[in-house]
Amino acid sequence: MGRKAFEKNPVDENLVEKTEEEKKQSFQQTEAESEELKKRVMALQQENEGQNKKAGVSYWQTIKTDMSILPYQPTQAEIDSLEGIWLCYTGSPQARISDPARYHKVVPNLVEITYKNGYFTFNRFGASFDHIGYMQFEAPNLVSIYSKIKSGSNNIESPRHSLLNLGSDRKYLAAISASWNFDVGAKNKIIGIREVYQKLGKNGRIEEVINEIENASCQCKIVRWHKANNETQTFYLKNVLLDSLHPAEIRQLINEKSILTNEPEDALIILKDSLQ
Repeated sequence: MGRKAFEKNPVDENLVEKTEEEKKQSFQQTEAESEELKKRVMALQQENEGQNKKAGVSYWQTIKTDMSILPYQPTQAEIDSLEGIWLCYTGSPQARISDPARYHKVVPNLVEITYKNGYFTFNRFGASFDHIGYMQFEAPNLVSIYSKIKSGSNNIESPRHSLLNLGSDRKYLAAISASWNFDVGAKNKIIGIREVYQKLGKNGRIEEVINEIENASCQCKIVRWHKANNETQTFYLKNVLLDSLHPAEIRQLINEKSILTNEPEDALIILKDSLQ
């Protein structure tokens, strides 16, 4: 077949050289098809993102409902009443069976509570170890508290649950907690316990003192509260005798009668009668 005859009836049209106009039209067509393909891909991506977002919202709403997350939005007055620096007195050392001198032994903790978009987070500094957790209002003046031991692990260690009623003008507020005696190994047991919260103030910065001579001197954990007015208040957190606490109102709230064991154990809590 000759060249002219081939051009008139080619086996493959792509083998025939195109004019500049034909090339331009072909390029414009390819470009238009490519642009249309991009639009379709973007539309599919947006549709997929919308479906994922809708599914995520639905999933979150289900969890929020089933687990009663943020069931009540606190008022500004309630936020102000909870946010700030607190002392929390607990008698859990009285249930620490590995300590033969545990009778009437209690410990103050310093708690820093911060409001965060409908709920609260907190750091709780103890004499031996710290807790972290969150709080939320369940209803007017009713606060639920969840915490765990602060550690480098993602595991939940010794979780605690508490209820605190803020609807009182009392200086010392009692909370009921499902907690632990924080003993070693198999001796670490679940207990029910009453704890006492006392609000100290708001604002400022908390600093935990580490590796200073003062630590060795007091054999305790030292925490400083740097207040907004540039004053500093220092707390020496350690186990102390219940009878050394003032006023007497605190002693009545966290004595040996404030602890309920998970199972009946006469030897766990030392009673005054057993010392005689």
